[in-house]
Amino acid sequence: MILLEYLISFICVIIAIVAHEMSHAYMSYFLGDPTPKETGRLSLNPLKHIDPIGFVCMLFFRVGWARPVRINSEYYKNRRLGMFLVAFAGPLMNFILALLGTIVYAIIVKINVNVLLNENLVYIFNYFILINMGLGMFNLIPIPPLDGSRIVGSFLTANAYNGYMKAERYGFIIVIGILFLDEIITGIFGITPLFDTVLDFLASGMITTIFKLFQII
Repeated sequence: MILLEYLISFICVIIAIVAHEMSHAYMSYFLGDPTPKETGRLSLNPLKHIDPIGFVCMLFFRVGWARPVRINSEYYKNRRLGMFLVAFAGPLMNFILALLGTIVYAIIVKINVNVLLNENLVYIFNYFILINMGLGMFNLIPIPPLDGSRIVGSFLTANAYNGYMKAERYGFIIVIGILFLDEIITGIFGITPLFDTVLDFLASGMITTIFKLFQII
């Protein structure tokens, strides 16, 4: 069962990462930037997108990152809007996948309620929903180089943006530090980590809402 769970987790993480990064790449390409195509990022090949450390973090901690997609915003007709759309495309795709996963889950349960007794199937859908919600949420954190910083940066002046992005070299150290601090506080006070609390709240809320719409609960 443990090996099966890891296999399911591995596949779900691959899907979440590839969909996320290809959304960035295709949005930039759609806006006129040839860079993603030239660098091979319009590809379903996971090896083009995966960062080994970020992948392991996602697999075990439900948060992580992939290789950044190289873009050239000079090709966009509206640079600010283009930056916003490209940055938001990745998290949005993960939220869409989480929603679609929930809808498919609800349809299957509606057809056969006994599906809820199948532990493997329940695990597949729950993990798929959580990993996509988690990746989308994590990347919206406004700390460079995460997508949230690019979204915020699209509203800043050039000077403010350049100053903001100077934190990029320390970005992942800051993020890891915050997550580590969250874990320490969790251990001291015996509470659920804040990120997990928010993630589980949003995911369970979405599942409950969709199940109600399908008159399952």
